Amino acid sequence: MNQLTKRILCSGLAFIFLVSACAPAPAATQAEIDDMATRGIAMMDEIAVVFAANAEDCNKLAAQLSTFISANCTDLNEFRAFSKRTSKQQQDAFNAKYSDKMMAIGMKMMPAIQKCQNDPALADLMGQMQSP
Repeated sequence: MNQLTKRILCSGLAFIFLVSACAPAPAATQAEIDDMATRGIAMMDEIAVVFAANAEDCNKLAAQLSTFISANCTDLNEFRAFSKRTSKQQQDAFNAKYSDKMMAIGMKMMPAIQKCQNDPALADLMGQMQSP
């Protein structure tokens, strides 16, 4: 698996459960985790649509992904903040429960990932999605 592929597949999980060494926040409840997981998976499905629709044009993919990130900045920041409230056990439970779904999403994105794996603009955008 190439570096961009790893970044994209990991960004799905990182974007929901980004590990951070910050001051402790109130622990996340299971209801909150379920809600954020549902919303996060839905957002990753939307990202997969962007990738699939622009699989043949790396410049267009980067532009559409940039638009998506801008339009969803509030939600992305909310996911990042929430991730700081999840324990290692909660993260492990999420990974176990949703790994098949995240892999399926990654497979939808794979043609664009393969075509655009060396595109610097796309790599930069994926980094923005992962950055705290």
